[in-house]
Amino acid sequence: MLQQQQTLADVSFDLGLSGTSRLHDLFISIEGMTPGDYKNGGENLRINHSFAETFLETSLIASTDKGICHISFCITTAERVDEPS
Repeated sequence: MLQQQQTLADVSFDLGLSGTSRLHDLFISIEGMTPGDYKNGGENLRINHSFAETFLETSLIASTDKGICHISFCITTAERVDEPS
């Protein structure tokens, strides 16, 4: 909805939220950015990243000043089994 250039108020009410502040709180908690940052495609948003070894695999963790916005597991080309040696 935000990518379709709807207003924050319209998106909030269409989703059944009590207002834009609730949408803002949810975005900070889940996406680590504001709805405005998301709507603007992350323009001027600083995203930090780092790699960490976990008991499963190497993970990529990305965050903004507001919190974690992405976590994924990484497979290096040396670990891929579908590539010829």
